[in-house]
Amino acid sequence: TLFLSHGAAGDRYGEAVAAASRFIAGGAPGRSDGAGVVQIWERTKTGTNNFRSRLILAPSSDLPDQQFGSSVSMTEWDDGSVLLAVGARGDGTLAVNAGAIYLYRWQPGTSPELWEFLGKKFAPFAQTGDQFGFAVAAGDVATLVGAPFSNSPQPSGPPINNTGSITEIFP
Repeated sequence: TLFLSHGAAGDRYGEAVAAASRFIAGGAPGRSDGAGVVQIWERTKTGTNNFRSRLILAPSSDLPDQQFGSSVSMTEWDDGSVLLAVGARGDGTLAVNAGAIYLYRWQPGTSPELWEFLGKKFAPFAQTGDQFGFAVAAGDVATLVGAPFSNSPQPSGPPINNTGSITEIFP
């Protein structure tokens, strides 16, 4: 069993989990008044409980209620590198609760503590309450991002509220 380093009440560690190659990522979106963190673990040997904490990732700002780590996804690419996508569905950079995702990459031959930050991505038409990053699915070519409260545009007339969307993001 893995526990968040220096865990506290309300962290919600394990709300989102992902694994690829020899790494595990666990989200704690309630940490630091909802700013959130993700802890990266590395399997050091085969068997049970052979993991070592390698890194704790946090959002680029420590504003409350971003819920960084509310979703996580990992995939191993053909070259052995690992892509990590982290949802922050409460991010308010573009609009209140519009959401965002963060992308990181680990490359073979580098320390397990070195995850390259690839960028923070937003929905193309971010609006208040979209919660972009509610769900993430990292893939070989692109990352899919769910925003269950986004509005659906209509050819004529107002958009339909809270229909949701899936956006394809390329790292």
